[in-house]
Amino acid sequence: MKAAYEVYRKHPHASANHLAFIEAFPATKEVFMDIFNDPALDELYKESTTYIAIFEELSRSYPIQTLPKAVAIGKKLVYSDWQAAGMQRALLYLAANNTDSFAVQVNKLQKKERPGVAKFLADSDKPAAEYDKITDNLQKAKQTKLAAMFVQARDERQKQKKID
Repeated sequence: MKAAYEVYRKHPHASANHLAFIEAFPATKEVFMDIFNDPALDELYKESTTYIAIFEELSRSYPIQTLPKAVAIGKKLVYSDWQAAGMQRALLYLAANNTDSFAVQVNKLQKKERPGVAKFLADSDKPAAEYDKITDNLQKAKQTKLAAMFVQARDERQKQKKID
């Protein structure tokens, strides 16, 4: 990860470096947390916000390459996890603007894993406009079960906020 970052940093406009950075980025929540939440990994821990911001930025130009990783990480991530905000923003953007591909990725998950993605994206103090766009786009794409899952996750989060 660090090597891919260094190459990216030296030549940030080269698409080959973009793809190498995406390839090196963690593909699961466990690896994500191991890399970015371990002070023993000095540089990666200290610069975690930068690494995640780059992934978030690249997700806008490379949705097909970043979406599988963002979904795989997001299915188990919770907003209170360290550095979750950047991943949440990236996944919200990807899901809202690439809803068909997002639905394909979520539907590839085991049924018991799918609600984790919706809960992670709904887990915010203020609902993101993208969340409603995701739900609307899922309805339009006739992904009614996924849309209902997202509505349920949002409603549960709203109830939880009232209790807190």
